Amino acid sequence: MISPEMMSNIIAFVTGSGITILAFLTLLMMNPDKIDKWTSNIYRLGAFFSKRSELRYMATNIQNTIDDKIKKLGADNSVISYGLEINWTKEESAEVDLIENRVIVMMMPFKSQQKNLARIISLYVPKALLPESRRYVDPNLMKGIDYTISKNLLEDKPIAFAYYIEDEMDEITEDVAHMLELIEPLNSNGRLSRVIITEYKSLSGLHPSEPSEKILKETVDFIKQMSNFETAESGYDGEESSGIFLGENIKMAMVPVGDPDKLVTYGTVKHLEFVEKQLKQGVEHFYIVSAGRVHPIAKEFTKRVCRELGLSLVYEELYDGIFRGRKMKMYCACCTRGKIS
Repeated sequence: MISPEMMSNIIAFVTGSGITILAFLTLLMMNPDKIDKWTSNIYRLGAFFSKRSELRYMATNIQNTIDDKIKKLGADNSVISYGLEINWTKEESAEVDLIENRVIVMMMPFKSQQKNLARIISLYVPKALLPESRRYVDPNLMKGIDYTISKNLLEDKPIAFAYYIEDEMDEITEDVAHMLELIEPLNSNGRLSRVIITEYKSLSGLHPSEPSEKILKETVDFIKQMSNFETAESGYDGEESSGIFLGENIKMAMVPVGDPDKLVTYGTVKHLEFVEKQLKQGVEHFYIVSAGRVHPIAKEFTKRVCRELGLSLVYEELYDGIFRGRKMKMYCACCTRGKIS
């Protein structure tokens, strides 16, 4: 027979466990992004006893690694359009499918987890990055963007990146290498994911028409223009700048908030006049950018543009980037009078 003291201890244990479980579930509900990591850790423990758990740990570990890197690409986590699911098979040839906005990678696992990561990224990125727009982007340029975004996802994974380069070596032609020269400066300061890819996403509105030479050329002209703008020595002076692109499909303008001395003297009056003028010229998307300590002014200007000119804020972000050879805090906000697909 259970004594009253033992019954009291049992009730205390069950009650305490229930509170602990409830607190744990509440914590997971408040932090849904942590669930996958907890799941991966559970599979990791099980990997010592079960081959199946080991394979699931390998898959969830790769998925979590990629998810964490995607968040660092910015633009409100919208650079990569589709999620990832990994299914290990016994087939030597890998296959990729798309089900409900998730890229399903089916492949035989390598013994090296780093090689698995490299291989999966090489299969995943071309399916998940600009899925509805990539056919309208110059193929060599698109290959260069795939390569650069994959490199970003493999940041801090030098062994995996070496495997990736080995797999992709034959795809890096002279034409692709030329595109990479244009892309790299835009990637190091964060404009590739926050400006270039955002603009290319809007080309999805052309679907299902066939891509023309004209639109392919426009995508190349656009990135050349942005590359010239980023490498220019002179800053924004309130007049015309190479940061404006008015094509048939891409209509955007960069609005740098930069020179502290001019900001003290003139404020952002000229910047507002610049946006008003470009609105009349047909510009649809405005990217308000800054580097260094003036980002609070850029942030306030973004609010002013939306308030006074009726633009909508797509996203804004403060992040670390390389500007003119120096690492610093950078700001980027996208405002539009239309809609970005």
